[in-house]
Amino acid sequence: VFGRRGGGAPERLNAAPLAGTRFADATFHGGAEARYAVVARAPRRAEAALPEESGWVAARPLPAPQGPVFALRPDAAGLALRGGARWEGAELCVPARGFAALAEGAVDLPDGPFGFVLEVRFDEPGQMPVVLGFGQYKGDGWFLQRFGGRWRFHLAGVSCDGGEVKAGAWLRVVGAYDGRTARLYQDGVPVAEAAVPAAPAAARGERLVGQYTAAGEASYQFVGRIRRFEVYARPLDAEGR
Repeated sequence: VFGRRGGGAPERLNAAPLAGTRFADATFHGGAEARYAVVARAPRRAEAALPEESGWVAARPLPAPQGPVFALRPDAAGLALRGGARWEGAELCVPARGFAALAEGAVDLPDGPFGFVLEVRFDEPGQMPVVLGFGQYKGDGWFLQRFGGRWRFHLAGVSCDGGEVKAGAWLRVVGAYDGRTARLYQDGVPVAEAAVPAAPAAARGERLVGQYTAAGEASYQFVGRIRRFEVYARPLDAEGR
C-alpha cells in the first residue's frame, strides 16, 4: 500500500505484504485527505510499478470513536462464562479451568489500529498464562500473555515483550497498535515497543478471557481476577486515553 499527501512523493505504508484484504491508515494521513494505491506483488518477482493517476483513491480520515467497542461486564453481548468463572460484583473471577468466551460476531472488534485497557491480578503465576486470547501465535488476531515473568503482546507474528508481571498485586496494562508499532504500558510506564510490519488479520471464532483456546490447556490457564477490560478502535496512550 502506498500513500501520497498533497503534492508529496509516494510512500510505502506497509513493510510486509498484507495478510488480509483490509488496510487501515492511522498515522500517515496526518488528519487530512490523502491518496492511496495498492500494488500487487507476485512471489519471487519484482514489485510492479505504481499506477497512473487514475489508479489512486482519495480518502479523508474519519473521527476515531472515543468510547470502547467492547467492555467486559456481566451484560456484555455474546459473553459466556465457562469452567467455574464467575462475577463477584464488578470483578471477573477466573479459577483453574475457567475462562470467559465472547462469541464470534457479538461485537465489531477492530482489525486495524486498536488499543486496550486491562486491570488484572494474578492469584497464581502459572506457566505461561494467556489473559486475553483474541488470536493465535503467528496467526490471526492478537493475545496478551505472561511469558517468562513478563508481558507478551503478540500480533501479526510479532511479540512485543516487556514489564514485570508479579502475582498478588493489581496491575494496569494498556496495549496499543497504531498501524506500525505495538506498545505496552504498565501502571502508566512504557515497558515494551515493537515494529509491526503488517496489521493483524481479523481473528475468527470465539475470543477468550483467561485462556488461549477453548480446549483449556493447563499451561495457558490464567488464575486470578479482572476488574476492567476495554477494547478501543484507536491507539491509546500510557493512561489509556
